[in-house]
Amino acid sequence: MVARPPSSPAWLAGLALLLAGCGDWSLCAGVCPIDGRCSLRDGACVARGQDCLASQACRTFGLCSARDGACRAVQDGDCRGAWICATQGRCRAEGGGCQVSAAGCRASPRCAQAGWCSPLGDQCRAASDADCAASRACREGGRCLARGGQCARGIPPAERGGTP
Repeated sequence: MVARPPSSPAWLAGLALLLAGCGDWSLCAGVCPIDGRCSLRDGACVARGQDCLASQACRTFGLCSARDGACRAVQDGDCRGAWICATQGRCRAEGGGCQVSAAGCRASPRCAQAGWCSPLGDQCRAASDADCAASRACREGGRCLARGGQCARGIPPAERGGTP
């Protein structure tokens, strides 16, 4: 039987550090395009300066500013250009991430399609019959009543002459 070297992730990482030298940027090459940790500091990959801007985390989740070695959303502009703002209404920077906002919910395609035009908790949802009334769900599917954050089948009381 031929002896095989250990293959645990920790052992392989240690071997990589040994072979590459602790100051080698190539150690961060795998995580840099994904989460923006492109700079090596004390043997660890961290985000610094402009590292975050070209990352998938910036384009998708708005994590475009380097803070404390990681990419975070620190200003609304970080969020506004990201997929999460355009599709889910998460356009306001808060707590290092992108959170839903009233303007973001109204501008998202989910508002026009499903009536999810208002922030409820941490998601855009249908909060009123008015949210549903302007949506495709109402026009094409008869789902015009806001119920439990969704647009449900029915006609709003105001359009039925005020009767429930």
